[in-house]
Amino acid sequence: MLKKLTFSQKEVVENGSDDETVVNDVESLNNACSTEQKRTLSIETDESDEDLDEEEIIRDRNLPEIYIKRVLKSGTTKTGKKKKTTRVFNSYHYCGICDIKVSNFAQHLERNHVKHAACTEISKIREEKDQEKKSQLRVLLRGKFNNQYNLKVLKKKKGEILLERRPTKSFDVRDYGPCPNCLLWIAKKLMFKHQKRCVGKNSCTSSETTAMLLTQSDVISKRIPAEASKTLVKETFEILNNDDIGKVVREDSLIIQLGNVWMQKNIDNKLKRGTYTAQIIRLVGRMLLNLRKVKPLDDGDGLWDYLKAEHFDALVEATLKTAAPDLNDEEVLEKPSNAIKLGYDLKRLINLKIGMAIMHNDKRSKEDAENLLRTMNIFWPTKVTKLARVLLDQRKYNKHEELPDPKDIEKLSNSLKSEISKLDLKNHTPANFRHVANIISARLVIYNRRRTGELQAIR
Repeated sequence: MLKKLTFSQKEVVENGSDDETVVNDVESLNNACSTEQKRTLSIETDESDEDLDEEEIIRDRNLPEIYIKRVLKSGTTKTGKKKKTTRVFNSYHYCGICDIKVSNFAQHLERNHVKHAACTEISKIREEKDQEKKSQLRVLLRGKFNNQYNLKVLKKKKGEILLERRPTKSFDVRDYGPCPNCLLWIAKKLMFKHQKRCVGKNSCTSSETTAMLLTQSDVISKRIPAEASKTLVKETFEILNNDDIGKVVREDSLIIQLGNVWMQKNIDNKLKRGTYTAQIIRLVGRMLLNLRKVKPLDDGDGLWDYLKAEHFDALVEATLKTAAPDLNDEEVLEKPSNAIKLGYDLKRLINLKIGMAIMHNDKRSKEDAENLLRTMNIFWPTKVTKLARVLLDQRKYNKHEELPDPKDIEKLSNSLKSEISKLDLKNHTPANFRHVANIISARLVIYNRRRTGELQAIR
């Protein structure tokens, strides 16, 4: 719904749009306008809830004050005239130069900002053969401006999100983010696929994985809290899967602080510290998801909210669920070592909460964490640790280790020696290089492997 029309407000409706009623409403004002003013009309962008037609928007599932414009189709204009196509031009893009939203971004730049510094490179392109390059530059500028606008909306938790492709049914802003290369906001599940046609992609970013792209996207959109260290983001978040657990650990500030601690504890092990930290924070993230199922909270569902003495029983139950209890016997855990690890990490998390509460002078949170720590010291050893230790001891005594047959080892060794003698070291193709690397690596592992990760550490 368009409530107020002026010539210097926040949104621009270009000539050629389907909203003919807007043009009729301001026909009396056109005589007093310059030629350029006649081409564009401005509309207020800070629309209140009363201004929005609920049938024309889709609200976010978790943040109802954030919304997108619904994809509409209509065979007639608002005045009843028949249209050539059913498309309704109700999507807008943000112009960061004049702080307005426009329906035709390319046309708006040509008419109003040809001489602006941001458009200098675009305006230099005159040749018809270079029009594709010109179009790409406009897309990059549009992505940059739309990203600026979306970050403002996320900060205020209110307003319209500008997406490159809008969903037709439900909408959750957490499922969308800026492409690290062109900054256009697209669905995260399509981020990797988008790279094939991304106008901002270059040869230096050709080896980026999905996890790397989504981590960079979350950093740009400021969804990863500022507490995350650069090494944690680079070495851990970029190898994490983007599943439910991966999303939880990227968003929870306490889990991020735990990740920072583990990166520091393994600071000398540059080869494996990222992997070690990823395993630990994923385990804690899995426990947090179980906590939300065991005891949902109305006032928040972050780990900070659960670290209170009143939620101790829920913490115990979620920990045992994370250790995968046997379906036939709840006291038999499939992974008892996970329960023991979580006990240590929970204490680290509680101490982190105490430290953060002291830094922010939050006496209530400090008291909650200290009470939980005392409760854990009293009850955790009998409710969790003892059960896990007994199961580990039983399995240790009952473990049956089968040694390989010496004849099989001899056959494998002879086979590798034979393959090495046949290697063609003058063939420099990628396929041959991979074959040579596999044979040599296998020979080195069999000959002199002493600990895990030793072969990977060779430089």
